Amino acid sequence: MSKNDGVRHRNDVSVELWIEEYKQVGNSTLIYKKQGDDHVLFEKNDFCLIVFNHSQEYMLKTFGKNTVCVDSTHGLNGYDFELTTVMIIDEFGEGFPGACMFTNRKDTLHEFFFEQIQLKTGIIFTNTFMSDITSVFYNAWEKVMAPAKNQLFCSWHIDHAWRANLNKISNSEKRGIVYKILKALVSELCETDFLKELKEFREIFR
Repeated sequence: MSKNDGVRHRNDVSVELWIEEYKQVGNSTLIYKKQGDDHVLFEKNDFCLIVFNHSQEYMLKTFGKNTVCVDSTHGLNGYDFELTTVMIIDEFGEGFPGACMFTNRKDTLHEFFFEQIQLKTGIIFTNTFMSDITSVFYNAWEKVMAPAKNQLFCSWHIDHAWRANLNKISNSEKRGIVYKILKALVSELCETDFLKELKEFREIFR
C-alpha cells in the first residue's frame, strides 16, 4: 500500500473533506491551519491539524492521572509532516490516543499543543510521563500542565540508542555480552539488585 492509497480527492483536498465530515458528526477539531492561510502563531506556509474529540477528552481526564506518553513520528506522507501523539493507558492496559497533532513544524509547537488540550481538560496531574530520550516534550508538559512524579524514557528509544552506540565496540562477542547485560539491567525491578548488578557490570568492563 502506498501513501497515495489514502488520498480521497485528486486535487489534494482530502483533509478539508475529512474536516467537514468530522464536524458534521459533532466532534471537535481544536486547530486547523492549512498552508497558505494567515494565522497569528504560524507562518503562511505552515500546516497544523490538532485532533481532539470528546471521547479523547474523557479518556485523558480519566486515565491521564496515571500515565501520559508522548511521541512523534515523521515521514508519514510526501510532505514529511510530523505526527505528535499524546497517549494514555486505559483500564485494560491498552494504549489510547488522547490527542494528535499533524504539522510541518518541528520546533516550538509542543507547548502550544498541550495548551490546546489544557483548555479542554484542565491541568492534568499525571503520575508518570513517558517520552523519547529528550527533555523537549516533558519541559513543555511541565510548563503547561504540572510536574510528573516520574519521568520515563520509552524502552524502544533506549534500545535504539543502545544499538547505535554498541557499534562503537569493535569486538562482536563483547558487544553481544554488553547488550545482554543492559537488557537484564533494564528489566530489573528491585533497586538493590539493580545497583548490585550495575556495580558488577562496571567492574567487569572497567
